[in-house]
Amino acid sequence: AAETMVEEAALIAYGRYHERPADSSFPIWFLGITSTVMARQMGEAAAAPSAAAAAVERDPAETRRLLARLSGAQVAAAVRQVPAECRVVVALDLAAEVPLRELAAILDSSLQLVRTWRQQGRRALHALLQQISERESSAAAFAAW
Repeated sequence: AAETMVEEAALIAYGRYHERPADSSFPIWFLGITSTVMARQMGEAAAAPSAAAAAVERDPAETRRLLARLSGAQVAAAVRQVPAECRVVVALDLAAEVPLRELAAILDSSLQLVRTWRQQGRRALHALLQQISERESSAAAFAAW
């Protein structure tokens, strides 16, 4: 799954390289493309219950409950709001359960940095999912009233 995401991002980058702003660094530009591909695939995975359940196997129970309850579009929207430096790590961690060492190799970063990004990203994603869930619950309660 991770290889497919990176391959798709590479194909998009190749086709759109001429659109890259001259003042942007390639790794940051490519990271943006990769995170967009992953957010889309995370949304598709969340829409399929069995894929979503497998994707969050190592996540805390509360986050797992939120992912199962929310729609694919809601999950994708939350993933897009996670800070860019954490988004790829969290998406690969949730969607493909890529081990930290492999994430560090894919991102050409230190293991400690990738671990930090994963922790920050998981916290941010959980908070965003919680906000979406609370808004949805409030709207449902209001509608029922």
